Amino acid sequence: MGAGIADQSIRRRAGRGGERYDDVEPLLAELTEYAIGDARRTALRQQVIGRCLPVAEHIARRFGGRGENYEALTHRLARPPNAGEIATELGVDLADVVQAVVAGNAYRTTSIDAATENDDNVSRPALGFLVAEEPGYLLVDDCLAVKPLFATLSDRERQVLAWRFFESQTQLQIARQLGISQIQVSRILSRTLEGLRERASRD
Repeated sequence: MGAGIADQSIRRRAGRGGERYDDVEPLLAELTEYAIGDARRTALRQQVIGRCLPVAEHIARRFGGRGENYEALTHRLARPPNAGEIATELGVDLADVVQAVVAGNAYRTTSIDAATENDDNVSRPALGFLVAEEPGYLLVDDCLAVKPLFATLSDRERQVLAWRFFESQTQLQIARQLGISQIQVSRILSRTLEGLRERASRD
C-alpha cells in the first residue's frame, strides 16, 4: 500500500511540474551489476546520491523539528502511530509521510550475514536465502554434451526419442504411429540410449 501511495504522490508532483524519480530504480538495479570497488559502481553510486538529494532535502525541510509530534502521538496512543495518524497529526499529505518513512528506512542496512527467518521459520544468514543453486545449469551442460551425439542417430531414432522424452508419448502410442509393435519400440529405445551412453563415455 505504501509503495502505491508514494507512486501516486510522484505522479501528482509530476503533474504540478515537480521532479520525477522514475529513473532511480533502473539506476539502483544497474548498481547491483557492478562489484564493490569497481570504478563504474562508485561513479553510478554518486549519480544516484546526487539524483536523490533533492527529495531528501525536501523531506528534511518539511519535517524538520517535528520529532516531538511523533513522540507525543506515540505516548497518547500508547503505541507507535501509523502513517495515516502521523499525517493527521501533522496536517500533511499521507503520501508525504509515506515518502518520509521510505526515505528513513534507506538509512538502515541489514548485513547479509545476519540471521533471518523464512516463511517456514527456518533461521539462517540472509545470504543463504539469496543464493541458490540453479539446476538449469546442469541441464544445459547435459544438452550441450548430448547435442553432437544426436547427429549420429538415424531420423527414426531421433523421432522415437523426441516422441518418448519430449512429448511424453507411451511406447504403445509410438508403436501405432510407426506401424510396429511396442516391443520393437522398446528395443529401439534401449539400443539408441545404450549407444548414446557408450559414445558419451568415450568422448
